[in-house]
Amino acid sequence: MLCVGHMAEQIEAAFGDGTALGVRIDYSRDGDALLGTAGALKRAERFFAPAALVVNGDTYIDIDLARLARVHAAARRRGAVATLTLARVPDARRYGTVEVEGDRVSAFREKTGAATAGWVNAGVYVIERDLLARVPAGQAVSLERDVFPSALRDGLPLAAFAQDESFADIGTPDDFRAFAAKREAAHVA
Repeated sequence: MLCVGHMAEQIEAAFGDGTALGVRIDYSRDGDALLGTAGALKRAERFFAPAALVVNGDTYIDIDLARLARVHAAARRRGAVATLTLARVPDARRYGTVEVEGDRVSAFREKTGAATAGWVNAGVYVIERDLLARVPAGQAVSLERDVFPSALRDGLPLAAFAQDESFADIGTPDDFRAFAAKREAAHVA
């Protein structure tokens, strides 16, 4: 399932129904009203059985998805409604940071502008359908700014899957070019 909004037509033209890639691709389309990360997932809620792996398209982190699934299964038994992959970055000023206590998310901090190291949301999650029940249909809602902090305030456990793996923000053309150049240089070396 690809949740698409901006330039959705180009994405659908490139990937189609997935047959050429040996997979089946369905689309959750924002249409004229961009719904945000949670609003788009709400449209795809029927695919959460009872949970789903969610990967943002504007970040990259090299993680073991099977391990993430096992960590979430254990966290779900303890009541977690989602497991968030976190990356440790040396300079978190571009991002809001995530505070962790043990294996749980304890708080979200907005961008401070300080050039300090910290845990950041890496954009890879396992999310329970129960968490999506909190999202109003047809409204613009952000997972990161609305749903996760609200769940935490309401006492719903969010598990942390903290990783020291390579993380990159690839959400702008410049960031993506820098990431691609770095990967190419690593393969040449």
